[in-house]
Amino acid sequence: MRAFQVEARMVMNPAGPTSHIFIVGLARSGTHLVRSILNASDEIRVGPESQFLGGASRLGHLARPGPLAAFPDADGPLSEAEAGKLIDRLMAGTTGRRQYWRGAASLEGAEPFRRRFQGSPRRARDLLAMAIEVHGRGKAIPGDKTPSNLFHVPQLLGWFPDARVIHILRDPRAVFASAMGKGFIGPKRLGLPALRPLELGLGFWWSIDLAAQWRLAVDLDSRYRQRFPDNYLMCRFEDLVGDPEPHIRRMCAFVGVPYRADMVDRPVVSSSFMPRGTRGIRKGARSQWRSAISPPLARWIALLCGARLDEQGYPRT
Repeated sequence: MRAFQVEARMVMNPAGPTSHIFIVGLARSGTHLVRSILNASDEIRVGPESQFLGGASRLGHLARPGPLAAFPDADGPLSEAEAGKLIDRLMAGTTGRRQYWRGAASLEGAEPFRRRFQGSPRRARDLLAMAIEVHGRGKAIPGDKTPSNLFHVPQLLGWFPDARVIHILRDPRAVFASAMGKGFIGPKRLGLPALRPLELGLGFWWSIDLAAQWRLAVDLDSRYRQRFPDNYLMCRFEDLVGDPEPHIRRMCAFVGVPYRADMVDRPVVSSSFMPRGTRGIRKGARSQWRSAISPPLARWIALLCGARLDEQGYPRT
């Protein structure tokens, strides 16, 4: 087995120890990669997507509700009976992200989880903290990888003031190409044949939504940097894959764990361009979108995103 070196010295964030990690960003921006990198640490276990505060937004603003919507007051308690019914719905998959809550049930047991929530203050933050803890599997720093939490950072840091948020930002044309490749958008999503005219027509329509989300993501980055300087970090996907080590070291310092050399040798888990089982961080992922979407569509997305592309160092062409 290949041996990897782990740095003995831990560089701590001046804000103090990290309680939780939230990995955020638009879907298909590289959040899976960041989760895989951080989970190489002996101290971190970032769980899958809870979508607790809501799923992906539409037109950058209209989010689908998550389990938080079951609470009349985001910071108020449920009754013991209401808490039990909510857990039953979550475990049955009628509310929330089914696989996430069934995963929690398989790790702790549905009944013990229900009783523990009923015995807590029964607020939304208590339920989310419990679920993250269970998915953390005993690690010192548990976390959540829900991309759409990008739109809820103030809420999360209000609940977990010692948490760290890592925002991964990617070229919007690459985000679009990856989503198209995975079938999240385009003809495949609608059960239609993958004909070029359909791909182009639907692409122009879907790109309006993507551009609205991406512009908002850039604007939120600016706000969060100023408001949460010790709790929020943004990393561009292209920088991470182009020169992984310094950016991984920066993330490790931000959350307060030692850097490990094997963090750059992670298995590919959700790529739209590389086969499962591939290992390592591929620099080619920075520009593969150029061969995946048509030039007119790429120019259209660049036009929609406008000056924010320049602000983030992305070329217009």
